[in-house]
Amino acid sequence: MSLHQVISDVEDERLRQGDRWGVINDDRHTLDDWLLFINKYSRLVENAEPNSADQRERLVQVAALSVAAVESFDRNRGFPRPANEYGLGCS
Repeated sequence: MSLHQVISDVEDERLRQGDRWGVINDDRHTLDDWLLFINKYSRLVENAEPNSADQRERLVQVAALSVAAVESFDRNRGFPRPANEYGLGCS
């Protein structure tokens, strides 16, 4: 599979995520939130059937989450500070 196809798959997933969650929701997340989401989905990659379509799909989701974090960072010139003592900005 070509790099172009992989990037296209990540872009499609990112658009799906954006439709579901929206930028207002994304922009409330701290760096710790993003890392939590990325780690959660990384564990799903690890737990998927090896070399399966599901494992590839989870990797695409991780890549799209990373893109979402960068987009949010760029829109806001950084991440918001944690809103509570647990270091999480989301509820």
